[in-house]
Amino acid sequence: RVCDTLGIELHRASFAAEYWTGVFDPFVQAIADGRMPNPDVGCNSIIKFGAMKEYALNRLGAETIATGHYARLWHRCDDNDNHIPSYVEEMIADA
Repeated sequence: RVCDTLGIELHRASFAAEYWTGVFDPFVQAIADGRMPNPDVGCNSIIKFGAMKEYALNRLGAETIATGHYARLWHRCDDNDNHIPSYVEEMIADA
């Protein structure tokens, strides 16, 4: 629905295998070794800014990417730099 509203194509991809071997297995091993790892660190570097970025740039030909809670909505307005476009406000209200 968001993509339809924005007029952009939605692409879906699974990085479950990369997550399992690159994030989850090392996380479990670190716990077994008596450490308390932060899985977000591995997930960000290996999945979000690794496998997903490579997929988007090389397979889809994307020039930019935006992901999850690190993405910010920003719309430049002359009178208010923090303005949220009305279509976003409507999507939030309908959620």
